[in-house]
Amino acid sequence: RWEQGQTLSLLGTPLPPPPPPPPPPPSDCQAFVVSGAGLAQANGLYTQTNMTSDGLPVFRHDLSHQLYRFNGVWRLAYSDHTVYYAQGVPVNTTRPLQTGFHAYNATYLPGPRSVKCTSP
Repeated sequence: RWEQGQTLSLLGTPLPPPPPPPPPPPSDCQAFVVSGAGLAQANGLYTQTNMTSDGLPVFRHDLSHQLYRFNGVWRLAYSDHTVYYAQGVPVNTTRPLQTGFHAYNATYLPGPRSVKCTSP
């Protein structure tokens, strides 16, 4: 029996609800290691800066590569103007999830395999 708000399969049977997203890394994370990105320059250690975006810290890999949230979406970018990878996350997350970054275009495939909290 179908109930309002239920998603049905092509056969008309109710689908189970999607699993909940993994929890975000701890909010006290001051550095992230990016690995497995198709664009080699995007891989490496990103440390917290005193800059903010969306009210949250911006993390910098070198003088040009940044990890930051803008309009609720975590991004890996070159100088905050060429976005290589993005991760749509719930607006209430204060840190990027470990997986789920996608390439903005095929030039940068694959997206990072991991964006993991670490000690600077």
